[in-house]
Amino acid sequence: MRPRHPFGTANDSDGYCSEKPNVLAIENEDATEVPVLDVRRLRLLVELSRRGTLTAVAEALSYSPSSVSQQLSLLEREAGVPLLVQSGRRVQLTPQALVLVEHGRAILDRLEEAESEVARSLTAVGGTVRIAVFQSAAHAVVQ
Repeated sequence: MRPRHPFGTANDSDGYCSEKPNVLAIENEDATEVPVLDVRRLRLLVELSRRGTLTAVAEALSYSPSSVSQQLSLLEREAGVPLLVQSGRRVQLTPQALVLVEHGRAILDRLEEAESEVARSLTAVGGTVRIAVFQSAAHAVVQ
């Protein structure tokens, strides 16, 4: 028996999710679509693993709990596997979710490093400045 999903099912037919999951269309004979995991949704799953409840994630990231729930349902659809199981007021992550959390942490760390490096490159000043002046003005420039 499949465990009950805490936010309903993630099927297309249930009308729960108004947004479609991300897919990458690959041009080939059978028009295969490959799911693409959304980094923002992955961040929600990582935060859920840290905080334990949807409400805590929503408060920490300034979302509504229903928005967090909807985005995690979409992440399940993108991943193609159940990620959460209801356990009282908390949710438990499935083994597949734990794999995503581990990789998600690494992805988010690398993304943060990239953002920091880009920001540093914008503020970094380097190189040589050469100034040519007449000898009579050099004293005033060097002071």
